[in-house]
Parts: sequence; C-alpha cells; structure tokens
Amino acid sequence: MDPALTAVTWSNAATGGSGTATGTANWSASIPLAIGLNAITVTATDGAGNPATDVITVTMDQTLPAVTITGRRPRRRTSRWATVNLGGSTSDNVGVAGVTWSNAGTGGSGAADPPPFDSWTLPGIALARERTPSR
Repeated sequence: MDPALTAVTWSNAATGGSGTATGTANWSASIPLAIGLNAITVTATDGAGNPATDVITVTMDQTLPAVTITGRRPRRRTSRWATVNLGGSTSDNVGVAGVTWSNAGTGGSGAADPPPFDSWTLPGIALARERTPSR
C-alpha cells in the first residue's frame, strides 16, 4: 500500500517564487508568472518522504498581435457583390496562433487556414443584404 500524498509544492524558476498547492490528490495553485518563459516545477511528496516531480513551461505574453487587412474591401456602405474576399497580414512577438473572422450582419464566422498566418486570405465571405423598407 502506498503512503498517502502529504504535500504538493511548486517553484517557478523565472520568478524565484515557490509555494504549497491547495489539496494533494486533486490540487490547485495560483502561481505568479514573469513575462516570457516560466519553467514551473511541481513536486508531490508522499508520507514516506518520496518525491515525484514534473515540469511545465508556460509563456506569458502581454504583447498584442497586429493585424492588417490588405484584400479588397468595399469603400462604400453598399456593394454590388454578394461576397467579399479579404486578405491581410499578421505579426506577433511570439507567433500568431490563428486568424478568425465574424460577420455580425449574417452571423457567419470562420478561420483562415492553414498556418503560417503571417499572410492570409479569407475568400467568399457572405455579405448581408440590407433590407429596404416597403412603401
């Protein structure tokens, strides 16, 4: 029979911080992060003093990505096209994970694929038809 877990502790190499998690078999911890890479070590210790360790690396990124639409877009409120093709570019200090779009007028949404997302196209986005009041 294995002795029960008595403690779960953590340490963050990036901040020098450490602490004790709440709980043992099911545990949680609020771990302060530094900007950039954070190597977090979690150690579980049983009643006999035997430790087991695991490490996870978490990246804290507070820099917003940049996006520029470069494809054709209507200049006026009305358009003769039922769809529009958009394209553009994105950048980020860590990397762009995805490009998504949504159209409040039609309820449509989607994503550009495949990566990389530094240059992307979104073909055939349906436009909403404006309704003219009847007289």
